[in-house]
Amino acid sequence: MKNKFNRLSILFILFFLVGCESVSDLSMPNLGMPDLSKYKLNPFSEDKTSSISCPSAMILADAVSLNEFISYDSPNESDLIYKARIETITYDCSYQDLQIKGNLYISGSIALGPQGSSGEMDLPIFIALVKNDNDVTNRRFVNIKTDIPQGATLLRFDHVFKDFEFYIDSTKDIASYEILTGFNLNSRQLNYNRVQ
Repeated sequence: MKNKFNRLSILFILFFLVGCESVSDLSMPNLGMPDLSKYKLNPFSEDKTSSISCPSAMILADAVSLNEFISYDSPNESDLIYKARIETITYDCSYQDLQIKGNLYISGSIALGPQGSSGEMDLPIFIALVKNDNDVTNRRFVNIKTDIPQGATLLRFDHVFKDFEFYIDSTKDIASYEILTGFNLNSRQLNYNRVQ
């Protein structure tokens, strides 16, 4: 009788353990428990792998477009040679040893006016690194080369300024920088944009 009871006890224990083991199976779905991997459990630890965000890149409102006329004395659409517009700008960067280095992507369009003709054109662009909204710490001037095919009146352009880089004093400084770009306009072109 004792042996029979021991055998039943062993079978019962084995059955119970097998049942428990199936509940602890890691392949079971999450039954309402939060995913702890999403949370930072130690608020005092410093995450060294967090990425540094790039400075924001923006287009200067007064220099977003370039309108070239035969004469600016009384600019008229019939005297328009071409108009160009910057549409998007992005800056992808990496950070190492207080150096920010990346590529600046600019895209836009150019449309011929009644006085325009197809062929190659240089679009003058400036890129300025600005700190604390008004301190220009770095400025570059470049020309984007475009070529409007014969018979076309509209062209989209994309240009990459490679290795636009600068140094900062600390990682906290990155948020105080921004990259401004636009067409490098003469005074007549700038005045035209401001009255439009």
